[in-house]
Amino acid sequence: MSEQNSDPFDTKLDRIVEQVDAIAHFVGRTAELQMQTQMKLDETMELNRQTHAKFDRMTDKLDRITDKLDRIADTMQGYQEIAKEQARSTAELIKLVTVLASKAS
Repeated sequence: MSEQNSDPFDTKLDRIVEQVDAIAHFVGRTAELQMQTQMKLDETMELNRQTHAKFDRMTDKLDRITDKLDRIADTMQGYQEIAKEQARSTAELIKLVTVLASKAS
């Protein structure tokens, strides 16, 4: 009779051991997946840092180019003002020469 009582007990104990093993396996797999996820996250964060650094360098370069273009535009505007002044001076000289030529004739 004690064998019959121990038989269901052993069966239940075996099931509990199997469940504990399954839980241990699940915990181990979860830890492994967590480690893989952390590694991927670290890689992604490093790529993000590199991309951000590259973006910052490109932004700085664009700022320098913009500053240079602004200086060139200012210089061109200065040359344009000089050209307008020279055109006015030339027009005045032509008028003066015309007046002098008409007086000389």
